[in-house]
Amino acid sequence: MWSFVLAEDSRLKKNPALDVSGRVLREYFGGQLPISPALSTRAMNDEIVRDDSCVKTMAHLLEEEEFRNFQNICREFQVIDADTIPAVVDSALARQITYGKSDWQALQKKICLYSPGKSKKLGT
Repeated sequence: MWSFVLAEDSRLKKNPALDVSGRVLREYFGGQLPISPALSTRAMNDEIVRDDSCVKTMAHLLEEEEFRNFQNICREFQVIDADTIPAVVDSALARQITYGKSDWQALQKKICLYSPGKSKKLGT
């Protein structure tokens, strides 16, 4: 396994949403934990309970769901906390999606996230 660090500069900014993930991972490396598939699950659990970072939000969303406040859930819940739009980069997959013949796993492998705000800011 290779490990590397990217230097932040005017074109490459640190994503603050990854701070907790980074701290958890650094603790694992510092503790010399062996890298395994089970460690991924443990890391997600550790991130969720770290400083109650997600526990309160999850409880709130479950309460909203119980009361069928789906518009609030839609507005408040984001898997990716950013102004991004998924873009399909494979024309064959795009055709499959058009006809309802694809699944989330294929989509996950062949999309990229496009940020109109960042694109406009960078002039691209």
